[in-house]
Amino acid sequence: MVTYPCGEVKARGMPLAWIHTTSLSSDGYASPDGESQTFNGFEGSAPFLSNDGLGATDACYYFLEYFYYYALYRGHHCSVNVALDLAATNVWGTDFSTCILRTGYTIEDGHNGKMKVYGDGGKHISDYAGGIGGCPLLYVYDGSEYAYEGLLDIHNPEGVDIVRNHTLTAVPERVNNAYLLRLVEHPLTHSYIDQVKLYALLKDNTMVQLPLINAKHSTYGNVLPQLLFDDEWKTDTAANQVIDLKFSALWPNMKINGFLFQIEGNNPFYKV
Repeated sequence: MVTYPCGEVKARGMPLAWIHTTSLSSDGYASPDGESQTFNGFEGSAPFLSNDGLGATDACYYFLEYFYYYALYRGHHCSVNVALDLAATNVWGTDFSTCILRTGYTIEDGHNGKMKVYGDGGKHISDYAGGIGGCPLLYVYDGSEYAYEGLLDIHNPEGVDIVRNHTLTAVPERVNNAYLLRLVEHPLTHSYIDQVKLYALLKDNTMVQLPLINAKHSTYGNVLPQLLFDDEWKTDTAANQVIDLKFSALWPNMKINGFLFQIEGNNPFYKV
């Protein structure tokens, strides 16, 4: 609100200019108002995308990239708040509530600022929001990073196991004669994983199963025995928990056309 010399008080600013209301929650992250309108902006000075003074190289650039990645891209379709949390976790290793953008920063010219979320942080900005089946997310180590592969939809409201095949788009890099994959449970769901397999698709049209040689759960440690067989001994994977998988690699001279990852399990929950 701005008070003019004549004493008149009027609302000003970008949220009003874009959304035409002054009734938005002042903290749509911690207290979303449920009105399906949200505005993300900055109070005070906004940092450059290439700013390196926020605890990471080009922090805002990558934060923005990750935010839209999780809000819009390839099966995520997260709410604004969840996308903010995941973006902050990727850049700073913490959720949005405690990252430097929300708690406040000082940029090079000495000015202060912080990121603000007004209105309904629970809003989805994708047409595909909500009603999407429960899932772990698959990542593949490509030699430089764990590249996102996709959502593995094993949703079944009755808790019956589903077998899902996924052809990899990234090419896994050999690391000490193994291929490294990662399952990350979606922050709003909970999966029960029975078995995982990785196949190499050879140029002669044959398919070779690659042995699973290691499986480490971020909470429970070694879960290799649970993931080797089609049985009722499942790996319980709650929101944001991770399973790092290691599969034995083929010989370097093998002619490979691609890879297929198979998961068996179920997730009775819908994302919201």
